[in-house]
Amino acid sequence: MDRETLITLFEQAIDAADGGFVAGVMYKNVGLETQYGVDVLVEILDQDSMPIFSVTETIDTVYSYGQAPTCPANSQDTLYVQTGWEPGGPGDYSLRISLINQEDANPLNNVLAKDFSYTEDVYGHDNEAVLDTTELGPRESDDIPGFYDPTGYGSYYHCPNPGSVAYGVAVTFGPNTGLSASGGVEPFEFSTRLYTLDGSATITDSPF
Repeated sequence: MDRETLITLFEQAIDAADGGFVAGVMYKNVGLETQYGVDVLVEILDQDSMPIFSVTETIDTVYSYGQAPTCPANSQDTLYVQTGWEPGGPGDYSLRISLINQEDANPLNNVLAKDFSYTEDVYGHDNEAVLDTTELGPRESDDIPGFYDPTGYGSYYHCPNPGSVAYGVAVTFGPNTGLSASGGVEPFEFSTRLYTLDGSATITDSPF
């Protein structure tokens, strides 16, 4: 289970009056029989892995793949739970989801946890654990041999509350940056852009 920490700026925490923390639960029935009355237990744990909040919602029917009313059947579905919980301040937490059904023959695969943090100074980041193994490169040009087409990579951070100000971007370059095919070092160009998705266009065509 991948337990990288998801980071959210504290000012972007959703107030309890507006529904609070939203837990997204992706689930599927890998058994042969349709399940009824499946309880979804959503727990918030503190940094000591102690439960500090919980709420339960019930899924009336979780169809098995072979008994689904549609063909082809949906292999999975998603439930969004407005928990009503809001953090008291910046800190480290865990979200633990448990699907509870007394008829399940294998309940051990019904629990999943994800770590998340609220911080005062960093909104979010990519998975730093894979930056030393995964490198993204530009596409080689079809028109000019030996050259590469302009290429962009980035992350989109959703800010549900107004008032946030982005003041900087941290970028990590891999060890092969600037290397030519022969192994030599060559100059390279890059730029950074902060886009604002205002609804008038797609992300890449939005103001920046």
